[in-house]
Amino acid sequence: MKLFCFFIMAVSMLCGCNTPPPSTIVLGKEPKHFLKEGLTKVPQDWEDGFRTSMEPGTFEWWYFDGHTEDGLYVIIVFYKNFTGMQSEPVPFVSVRINYPDGKKVEYEEAAPLDQVKFSTENTDFKIGKSWVKGNLNRYDIHVESASGHIKADLTLESKSRPWRPGTGFWYFGDSGDEYYAWLVAVPHGELKGNLNINGNEETFSGIGYHDHNWGNVELGDVWHHWWWSRAHFDDKTFIAAYLVSDEKFAYEKFPMFLLMDEGEILMEDLENVSMTTEGMEMHPVSNKGVEKNLIFESHDGAHSAKLKLLRKKDLTTVDLLDIQPWYKAALARLLGIDPWYYRFYAGVELETHINGEINTYKNNTLLEFMELGKTKESQIQ
Repeated sequence: MKLFCFFIMAVSMLCGCNTPPPSTIVLGKEPKHFLKEGLTKVPQDWEDGFRTSMEPGTFEWWYFDGHTEDGLYVIIVFYKNFTGMQSEPVPFVSVRINYPDGKKVEYEEAAPLDQVKFSTENTDFKIGKSWVKGNLNRYDIHVESASGHIKADLTLESKSRPWRPGTGFWYFGDSGDEYYAWLVAVPHGELKGNLNINGNEETFSGIGYHDHNWGNVELGDVWHHWWWSRAHFDDKTFIAAYLVSDEKFAYEKFPMFLLMDEGEILMEDLENVSMTTEGMEMHPVSNKGVEKNLIFESHDGAHSAKLKLLRKKDLTTVDLLDIQPWYKAALARLLGIDPWYYRFYAGVELETHINGEINTYKNNTLLEFMELGKTKESQIQ
């Protein structure tokens, strides 16, 4: 879920603590929810436009990633803001590049509000010298640092229909006024173009993905943890996610599995999918136990699928308190708050049973784990 938002959670865990906790959490997928949000079953171009405002109290970002066959990963995120929801937004662009040999490039740059624009009609926005223009079929992406040491010109062309789980809105509290939203604008696409890092230019051509998140809650107040992954092989694309709510929502679980065939939905399981884990390892950086493998199993009439995600190596590991002022980090640790963000390079094994025909697929992909809760309790499965 895309989301490459690993800096968000430390502040989230320290905000909103004086508000009486809501009692319910609902994934909006009933007709009344579609009516409330003005949505149809199939996402429209405007849904990937600007969905919040520049007033305090909301967050929003657009996430793009791509990888080549030899293991080069590019992640670009355009943020209105990711934290500090009670203050004026500070839009910025984030770039993460992981090379097959282990080399990394990391870049973030904010822009003043007079150099920022967002459109509500489609994806058309600008943050400093960087911009994105597009719709649900094609996106042109330009990234340029103020110093010019990082430049990228990429095009993402969708090879699949867009998707969201129901409306894509989770509602918190009895009133439903607080929400977190997720739109997968491009489950599978082709990302290609040029990267220029410190004067060294290279071409990029690989598989791409794009999603969009926004809301009016501090995520650390509503989620305990989540896992997320997606991959494409041959004519199949999957998205798998497992979200667990905060203690105040009784650790309610939201597993989901999407399987697409040639860009069209073949299986969409938001209720019956199960997620189990295999093995536990003490992570050498966080010194916390992290599950080794994840197994998703889904059954839908004549179709079923079993997905195994096998952690291979770390791409990113972040102690979310390290980026906070010392007094906030000290308070968080005193309260037992120890949030971490992990991004792994993982193997994928997918077995499908479609109308009596069995097929197996193997590949590699990204696996994301966001750990937010005060207590782990074996991920409270």
